[in-house]
Amino acid sequence: MTRKLLFSFALFGIIFAAGCSDHIKLTGTVVFDDGTVVPTGIVYFDSDKDKIRSLGPIMPDGTFTVSTSGDADGLPKGQTFKVSVVAEETKEILDASGEYIGTQRTPLIDPKYGNPATSGLTFTSDGKVKNFKITVNKAK
Repeated sequence: MTRKLLFSFALFGIIFAAGCSDHIKLTGTVVFDDGTVVPTGIVYFDSDKDKIRSLGPIMPDGTFTVSTSGDADGLPKGQTFKVSVVAEETKEILDASGEYIGTQRTPLIDPKYGNPATSGLTFTSDGKVKNFKITVNKAK
């Protein structure tokens, strides 16, 4: 075989493998029940099947992109995930001289969403949904 033919087979193999990913790309938005966006936090996707945890940091506009192994690769196909969301506002605490003494964390959303067992949120990675909207209640 010529080098050109070998190169063509190798290139085809790379393109084919890239098109047959075992992950689905997933983006979404996290909003409060009044429609305003949750501006910070992390969305977690936990699979009981393979004990996989995927996540997506929430951007200031409320959007997130899911990663499992890194680089926004998405979620493994064909699994159902329990979803949890953690969102809190952080504020540095300084003493009278301006020295850092700690961080105050204030929850933005109802704490039930921080636990996959109590959040009531699930997602199935069947490839039909590409943009997942999550609605949460504000912390009281």
